[in-house]
Amino acid sequence: MAIGLLYYLGNVYQRAYYPTLGVIPEDLQFSVQAMLAESPDAIFLPLWFLLVCGPIVLLVLGWADSRSAGHGTRPVAAR
Repeated sequence: MAIGLLYYLGNVYQRAYYPTLGVIPEDLQFSVQAMLAESPDAIFLPLWFLLVCGPIVLLVLGWADSRSAGHGTRPVAAR
């Protein structure tokens, strides 16, 4: 299944990339190995975004939650 997904992503990436340069991808006659080799380029940015920005968002949300936890709550005896 993973190889099929890599092939699909490589195929989609090549069909989007080469026409922007004015080249028809079918004329280049890429092999299956070439499709698999192109797939890391297609999935690098989304994975990088999840692995780098995801923990940053979680840290900021945790910091905001800890800051807001102390406000608005007083012990019953202090009222």
